Amino acid sequence: MSQMKEKLVFFDASFASMLRRMLFIFALIAILFFTLYVISSLAQERERLLSQIGTQADFTAATSEAFFDSIGYSLEMAVLQVDDRRGLAAKRALFETILKRHPEIAFISAFDAGGRRLLMVDTGSSLQGVDRSRLSGAALPAHYADNRAFLRASMDDPAPYDVGRTEYGALIHEWRIPIRVTRRDAEGRIEFVVQAAVPLSRQNGLWHDLELLPGTHIGLYRDDGFLQSRWPTAGLNDQVAYGSDERPISPMQEVIDARREKGHYDGYNSNNRDFRVGAYRRLGHLPLTAFVSVPRETVYAHWWQHNYALVITFGVLFAVFFWFARMLLRHENRHSTHLATQASTDVLTRLPNRQAGKNHLRRRLAAAAVQRHRFAVLFLDLDHFKHINDQYGHGGGDTVLKEVTARLRAHLHSGDMLARLGGDEFMAVIGSASREEIARTAARMMAALEEPIMVEGRAVRASLSIGISLYPADGDNAEELLRKADDAMYRVKKTSRNGYAFFGDQAGEALAPSTDGAPG
Repeated sequence: MSQMKEKLVFFDASFASMLRRMLFIFALIAILFFTLYVISSLAQERERLLSQIGTQADFTAATSEAFFDSIGYSLEMAVLQVDDRRGLAAKRALFETILKRHPEIAFISAFDAGGRRLLMVDTGSSLQGVDRSRLSGAALPAHYADNRAFLRASMDDPAPYDVGRTEYGALIHEWRIPIRVTRRDAEGRIEFVVQAAVPLSRQNGLWHDLELLPGTHIGLYRDDGFLQSRWPTAGLNDQVAYGSDERPISPMQEVIDARREKGHYDGYNSNNRDFRVGAYRRLGHLPLTAFVSVPRETVYAHWWQHNYALVITFGVLFAVFFWFARMLLRHENRHSTHLATQASTDVLTRLPNRQAGKNHLRRRLAAAAVQRHRFAVLFLDLDHFKHINDQYGHGGGDTVLKEVTARLRAHLHSGDMLARLGGDEFMAVIGSASREEIARTAARMMAALEEPIMVEGRAVRASLSIGISLYPADGDNAEELLRKADDAMYRVKKTSRNGYAFFGDQAGEALAPSTDGAPG
């Protein structure tokens, strides 16, 4: 029966271990698949977002190029109708027509190769409060250095028109984009330059009607690395963006330097002070690249918007699985503990059984070998128990055994152990510093049974024969100590009963308890 219980305990422990592994593997697989899904769906969300802003970048490039071409070619056609710079004034109506056709232009100026203004044409509302008599023939202000740079570079520039770097206009008091056309003589020398001043706000108007994602920035970068324009302007310091002598830090720098035509980017932008993902498209014949960018967090925000229901569902299901697994494991642990307790506990007395007693003795030996402690093994046997069983039946014998167990427990210390080996045999393992203290403990155990035990209303007297072996004097293993304690107990049985003896004592030296509990 004991072996059957041990097999059940082993099987249940193995099953519990296998169940834990299966639940852990299942949870690990679920988390792994969910992680893979998150990674895959994030990549897909990023691709969808990049595709969307890539289309917007294509549109930005196309509309920007059409915007500049429309103004640039209008200026070019007007310049072709001017004989020389002296004929500019006679063609003033041509430039007034351009202003009417392109309301995005604030005014048009013409300069000679030295940078002196030859002509000034506006709609009348752009330059209110400006003394026009002082403009004709005036030299370019110092902040128009870009105009002079253009004049120097135009000699080798085959483009029909040029888009200058965004600059602050002293006449219109806002940031503007200069669009210029150069007229040369037969030897290639500059005769004059016609320039249209386009306020940045009007150029940005190209994108105002676009349906953009929150946080989107749309605009143009120049080939020299500076920002040509950006919309919306909220949070943008115009002086830093357009007036600085240092190029802004942006992942677009690598794109511009490599003159890439189309693609995507991801990185830190110093103008925005954040990390952004974007798409770009280079304009066909202009040194400009259109871009559309969004904060990097937009990818995660869109992913969450499309997947929050799935994430919440997975979280709820995983929580339910975790709760179920926990309850199942707790039940299995309780069952395993119950089986282990049954396998190691005597059903009648609730004491450790023979196997559990031996296991305790082995653990005690292992600890004593390290800590050099001494202890004693007591083998206890009830005297005349067969007679009690015959007279009162097994029910009466069980009553006696349970009462004996209760009385013996009362005389043990917290670190001692009492086990039932079977039938009317018990084993006790007690720690002690001396032989005399062990003898007193044995005497108290026998004295505990002097009071009769009531069985079915009748008084039954019980007594003990106790054999004692000592560690390390009588052995260093469980079997040897238990055998020697058993031998000592049988010597007591043969001589007097109701007594105790140490292994190695002579047969006639078995001691009986005295009335005060000390050995006599």
